[in-house]
Amino acid sequence: MGLNPAGVTTMSYILGKEGKPSQQMLTLVLAFIICAIVGMGVTMLMTPWATKSANGLLLANSVGQLIMFMAPALWVALRYYQEPRRFLQIQHDKRTGRHLLWGLLLMVLVIPLNECLTSWNDSWHWSGVWSTIESMLREMTERSNELIGGALEKATVGQLLINLLAIALVPAVCEELFFRGAIQQIIYRWTHRPHLSIVLTAAIFSLAHMDPFAFLPRFLLGILLGYMFYFSKSIWVDIAAHFLNNAIIVVLYFLYQKGMLTINIAEDMSFAWYIVLASAIVTAAVFYFAWLRKRKTEVEITEIW
Repeated sequence: MGLNPAGVTTMSYILGKEGKPSQQMLTLVLAFIICAIVGMGVTMLMTPWATKSANGLLLANSVGQLIMFMAPALWVALRYYQEPRRFLQIQHDKRTGRHLLWGLLLMVLVIPLNECLTSWNDSWHWSGVWSTIESMLREMTERSNELIGGALEKATVGQLLINLLAIALVPAVCEELFFRGAIQQIIYRWTHRPHLSIVLTAAIFSLAHMDPFAFLPRFLLGILLGYMFYFSKSIWVDIAAHFLNNAIIVVLYFLYQKGMLTINIAEDMSFAWYIVLASAIVTAAVFYFAWLRKRKTEVEITEIW
């Protein structure tokens, strides 16, 4: 079933070979668990070689992404749908270019607001027995950041291209196929409530990163990506927006390493309150102008939570 802004179910062109949405979700979860185990096994086998260089670690991480996220999404699409490409919305039409431009603009405009949420969320601390869990989770995040930092510190054009591929593009493709292409689609088929499916998928997307101290910024990103997918009906819009979100960090850090920027975004990325407020207002205005206003004039809103 495609995401339909008018609330009309149009599933004839992708109707599955068998299985209800609940069965599809169960299959997706089981496939993810199996692929996660396989992915971790492959990564462990690659570790002795991969740890010899930052690029080796990036390659191992990319292989893990392909196995853990892309493989389950493709499996469910092929297993249940006669036209897997249509289910995953691997398509485009004459409107896709316009949606893509709006999506890229939103990713830039929301940066100050997202950085504010990042700082606030990171300031949260747990007490009691939960403090031990907090320490473990923060240590996991730190190790992941060290992996990325090791590659980012090599300030060459060639390394920049490798970083954009491994840190920006591969996660964007794999995660969007899994979260928006598969999970959001299945939840929508299950509930027939697009807004609920977007919010739930955004929460799952953020929680899956295993970093509760960055839950809010990833949740906001997931909300934006979910609505981009809903209105554009093209996974390419989400992949491009997700890629840009990741690529901005990679490129800015490259410029810092080259001495073209004086601010280290890993430590000094902060904005004044009025810039954050402006970011929130302008982001909401652009979102409304790009999609909501147009939809209100085209369709009668019949979907509810």
